[in-house]
Amino acid sequence: MNSGFHRTAAKLIVITGMLCLKQAAAIDLIPGETIAPIAGTKFFLLSYQLSERGDKFTNNSRIRGSKIKTEQLQVRAGYAFDMNSFPTFFYAQIPVGTIEPSGTLSNKVGNSGIGDMSFLLAVWPYSNHDTGEYLGVGAYLTLPTGSYEPQRTFLNMGANRMSSALQIGYQRSIMRNLEWMSAIDGVSFATNDDYSLIRATLRQKNLYNFQTGLRYVINDRYSLAAMHFYSQGGETNVNGVDTNDTTSLQRWQITGVANFNFGKVTIQYGRDQETKNGFIENKRLIIRYGMRF
Repeated sequence: MNSGFHRTAAKLIVITGMLCLKQAAAIDLIPGETIAPIAGTKFFLLSYQLSERGDKFTNNSRIRGSKIKTEQLQVRAGYAFDMNSFPTFFYAQIPVGTIEPSGTLSNKVGNSGIGDMSFLLAVWPYSNHDTGEYLGVGAYLTLPTGSYEPQRTFLNMGANRMSSALQIGYQRSIMRNLEWMSAIDGVSFATNDDYSLIRATLRQKNLYNFQTGLRYVINDRYSLAAMHFYSQGGETNVNGVDTNDTTSLQRWQITGVANFNFGKVTIQYGRDQETKNGFIENKRLIIRYGMRF
């Protein structure tokens, strides 16, 4: 890559960063998502996600017995185009789902309804389909459109605050049919001035996430991938008092993809490997159906 490319990439990172306002969690890329799309292509993605969380950790101290089951149906629509000759992609996504607490949390009230709507604008300052090398930059914006009641605290479909993330992803072929992908993102959060029963003000520091893994393309129809994720930061503050709940999380996820004439089917399974604070995720299952036209 020449110096002109580096200057262009830096400008695009600054531009997309200015679009960010405030996002709520790590941005997991679907293996192969870092490949620059063809201009003029329209995308539709329907995803079902099941998450089962268990014991709560507080500074590595484990409190057993809690259970939280979350189910979501996410609808995403996107469009690819060129911006100043650079491949560009935009999508809008809206989730709907339920949160069901049980175990030691059985006295808590769950939630169901619409979640927060999110948007992505991604630009590829470098893409080479011949060598399989791509560098993309994405700006995410999430709006507080979801169901929210302050007494539910962490059991809301919506976060009642605006959030954003800036992500840089890179992918390249390392040998025949084997690709390496990595991405890093920083998430920032607006304040929630209607937090908990006492209508407290919730602030949160930036959360930083890193993901890396390998994707093996078996043939034109099937591929497999394995990813590892690491998150750090995101400590919260309630009415000026630090809660000492810094995120320090490692997790993994495997993915299988099958391409058919009627669309693409993706199945993902993963779980937390270890966590310092929060409810540990014992199971995450995602089934996606996507099509392009």
